Amino acid sequence: MKNNILLYLGILVAVIVISGCAKDIKTSELYISPSANIEATVIELVLDEEINKPYCNYCPHDEAKIKIDKIEINNDPYSRIHLSVGDEIEVKFKYSARPAIVKKDIEGYCLEGDVLKEGSCYPKVADPNDPTTMVSRPIYDINQPNTFSDGYIMYHIPTYGNPVSESILPGLSIGQKIKADRIYPESVTSIMIELYEVI
Repeated sequence: MKNNILLYLGILVAVIVISGCAKDIKTSELYISPSANIEATVIELVLDEEINKPYCNYCPHDEAKIKIDKIEINNDPYSRIHLSVGDEIEVKFKYSARPAIVKKDIEGYCLEGDVLKEGSCYPKVADPNDPTTMVSRPIYDINQPNTFSDGYIMYHIPTYGNPVSESILPGLSIGQKIKADRIYPESVTSIMIELYEVI
């Protein structure tokens, strides 16, 4: 009986201690995606031979080895990005290392009976100003194959409620210097670059 009481007291103390420690962790930090802004030199390019695979929205899967010339780490409270100036790392390109145009032009749509307003789907009879109104996210048809235009790979991606826009990626060659904002770890060993510019 005495052992049971001590066990329950131990569990109670542990819960209190853990609860107190948990206050030091901000909930918002648990959902932060770490990223970094970099300037780098292209050392090596590995171009994917299959430019337009079936059912692949972001082909080809080009890669490169780059040398970090400058780095600014953002949103990384738990130090998940381990990069320094002078590091030579392998990176993947979400939208290829070849000339490409990334166009945000896939508009969202709602299920029948709902209306698209300000990036959300509302029931037709609902009041958008009523905080109790149940809303849902629009549906985006992202399974659109890449197209080609004047030597550029065209990537079509959702607008997510923003105006239609496009970014032009000039393509890379060895020795070029690039600037890329918000590179991020795709996995423990892989860094992903979405958009970049040659500097």
